[in-house]
Amino acid sequence: LAIAGLTYGLVELAVIVAAELHLPTVVIALTILAGGSSLPELVSSAIVAKEGRSDMAISNAIGSNTYAVLVAMGLPFFLVTWITGQNIQVGHASITSSIFLLFVTLVVVLGILAWRKWKVTPKFGSFLIFLYVCYVVAAYGGWL
Repeated sequence: LAIAGLTYGLVELAVIVAAELHLPTVVIALTILAGGSSLPELVSSAIVAKEGRSDMAISNAIGSNTYAVLVAMGLPFFLVTWITGQNIQVGHASITSSIFLLFVTLVVVLGILAWRKWKVTPKFGSFLIFLYVCYVVAAYGGWL
């Protein structure tokens, strides 16, 4: 219950910050909230990668995102619609392009990993960070 309450408070605070900065709430969600919710995965992936268990780090990244989309998003939607009996209108123009970009990024990353015989280098990590920065710039610029 504490996590649910704090999460609700964080989301409401993010909406207020977005309004004060005259930014679309989706931009705050794509950067601040997404980054904050992914910090535990970042730390745990870094720890296991440092220990030489890179397969666990990659599995953690894929698994946590899958869980976030299917359960962390699905369960609240299910509960709200079940309790209220009303559908929730979800939609923003950027959702479709974000899903497309996520899929393309996944294919590119897997392709590069396979091409490099599943070896990760600092250049590869830098490339992934660069892709994320491009994504955030596109989101802030309204191109998504």
